[in-house]
Amino acid sequence: MLKFALKNLKTRLIRTILASIAVILCTTIALISYNTSNQVQDGVISTAGFYDTIVGPEGSPLQLALSSMFYVENPLGTISYDHYENLKNNPLTKEVYPIASGDSYRTARIIGTVPEYLERYRLKAGRIFSEPGEAVLGYNIAQSKILQIGDNFVGVHG
Repeated sequence: MLKFALKNLKTRLIRTILASIAVILCTTIALISYNTSNQVQDGVISTAGFYDTIVGPEGSPLQLALSSMFYVENPLGTISYDHYENLKNNPLTKEVYPIASGDSYRTARIIGTVPEYLERYRLKAGRIFSEPGEAVLGYNIAQSKILQIGDNFVGVHG
């Protein structure tokens, strides 16, 4: 029986090699897909886990979540400052962090918020802003060397 199998493999060598490559390729794609899915899921859970509730203007809840947590969608707009103050002063509210976006510098999005929002991050250099007009560079911008600590920049709306 083994002789027959080996003889069959030899006579159909190209088919055998192609079938083996196809099996290896499919297995590799399945493993990559599985690992990528797990990493994306872990990233979403760790990011979304920071937020109990997201409050924003009327519109698409998905767009609000994507623009507020992952900064990948156009923002819906803003809520009034009075609404923010009411949420902040509500005794049932533990923490409130306003987030506003819509401006950019080159390809980088500018995210407006309060210094307290950044306290959960560890800065590699510099400090958390304390005055209006100051900014903290994100990792990608700092790595790209587009801006350095102390540089001035002008954002563009839209």
